[in-house]
Amino acid sequence: MITFAAIAASGDVNVNAIAPGIAAALLATVAGLAVAIPALFAYNYLNTRIKDATSDMHIFVDEFVTRMAEFYAWRPDAHKPRPDDAYAAE
Repeated sequence: MITFAAIAASGDVNVNAIAPGIAAALLATVAGLAVAIPALFAYNYLNTRIKDATSDMHIFVDEFVTRMAEFYAWRPDAHKPRPDDAYAAE
């Protein structure tokens, strides 16, 4: 930005004046890419681990709910006392 402002102020395009500004901009770009590319790989790795963990949790919950439903299954005659119950004789 400073380089282009200096060119606009002077009105003269000189390669020697432009080169340091462009070099600084490219250095900042390289530094940004050096940070962004490893961060992208780390993000994708962690995102995959989170998806796997979430999938495992969903499977666990489904199996848990199924087992609880089987264990506590409602029977149509569950509300009626059976003759051999202790409280049925009262």
